[in-house]
Order: sequence, then structure tokens, then C-alpha cells
Amino acid sequence: MINKVRITDAGDTDFVEGLTVSLREFTEGNKPVILSGGVPAKGNPIMLGITKSSLQTDSFLSAASFQETTRILTDAAIHGKVDNLQGLKENVIIGKLIPAGTGYKQYSDLTIELEKDVLDDDASEMLEEKLMDAVVCARGSSPAYVYMFIEALADSVVKYGMPRNMAYQFVAQTVIGSAKMVLKSGKHPGELKDMVCSPAGTTIAGVAALEEYGFRNAVIKATDACYEKCESMKKKSEAK
Repeated sequence: MINKVRITDAGDTDFVEGLTVSLREFTEGNKPVILSGGVPAKGNPIMLGITKSSLQTDSFLSAASFQETTRILTDAAIHGKVDNLQGLKENVIIGKLIPAGTGYKQYSDLTIELEKDVLDDDASEMLEEKLMDAVVCARGSSPAYVYMFIEALADSVVKYGMPRNMAYQFVAQTVIGSAKMVLKSGKHPGELKDMVCSPAGTTIAGVAALEEYGFRNAVIKATDACYEKCESMKKKSEAK
């Protein structure tokens, strides 16, 4: 509902003071100016109601599915508009993959190549001796935690009306896409998290709730329990 910005100072951009633009247009218009050392535009976010927010979206398909279908489609035809299918609703309408996880176009051609001989023999022996329990925690047991996360997140959207099969597909795509982004970008997971958390947005609100209810601590405690169990089993095995 806060996806529009009213320009208060055009700076060195092509915007006009008083013009209302989408947050995406505002960001893209400022980017080249900032990179060239110019003065970016300034603006104030505009709070729109549900109806206005839905009708003023960048996607005419999404807007037409809400209200005033004839007017919106006629306007799109007259002006030769092109829908770039960047949102969820317009992709669902025409039966395409949603732009989340592996549904993002920029992820569609990603391939992950795992290097086989990363460690030499000595390092491999050291890994087996000193870190094997940690490997069990990170790779052996952790898939169960991921499955639980997928199930929980799917349940949470089923609660709001999404069909279960669709929920599992959307969530699994998001997990795969996020994992690929970590491996391919080389960025710290915390940095990637910050990149998708806009100020006062929906994502940061969800992240705050996860922190409040101990998501991070629960994962660390699960690893502690797994590691302690490995150590216990090792000691019993050595005692025999």
C-alpha cells in the first residue's frame, strides 16, 4: 500500500516536482544519477487505500482483475502497454511461475557446480577427524530442519486460503532460489536478507517476528543437540 512516491525535489533526474511515481520507477530513476555523482530526487511515500493501490499497480493484468476491468484493458490497448509480469498476481492469472525462488527469470539459467577436490588429502583427514560431527549437523541432520521450515511456512499461507499443493510449490521454489543465490552471489546471508528487507516493509516485519519468537536461537539449539548426540554416540562406541 506504500508503493507510490510523490516527488518533492527532482534533483538532477528527469522527474518533475509533484509527480507521483512508483517506488520502482523512483529507484531506477535515481540509480544512474547517483552512480554519476549527481543529486538524486527526493520524495515522500504515499499511503494508498486497498482499491487505489490495486488499481495503480504497474501491471495492468493485476489491476484489471480487481476492478474497472473494461477501462483498464481499453487504456492498456490504446497506449500499447506491455505487462512485464514482475508481480505475483499477474503470473498466477496467466498460469506462469511466480517471481519467487526459482521462478525468478534471473535464476532460470543458474547452474551450481560443486568443486570436487576443494581440499587436499591432509585437509580432508583433518576434516574427518575434527569436524565430522559438525558436518553431520550441517549436512546430515539439517535437511529435516529445512523440511520443517517448508511445512511451517506452507501451513502459514494455507491458513490464509492458499491451496496446500500450491503452497508447497511456492515455498520450495523460494528455498531453492534463495540457496542458489547464496552459492552463486558469494554474499553473506545476512547481506542478502537485508537486500530484501525494505524499511517499514512487510519482510522486515516478518523477520522481526522470527527474531522475537526465537527462530535463530531454535536453529542453534537444534545444532547443539545434534552435536551433543554425536559426541555421546562416539563415546559409547569407543567404550565398547
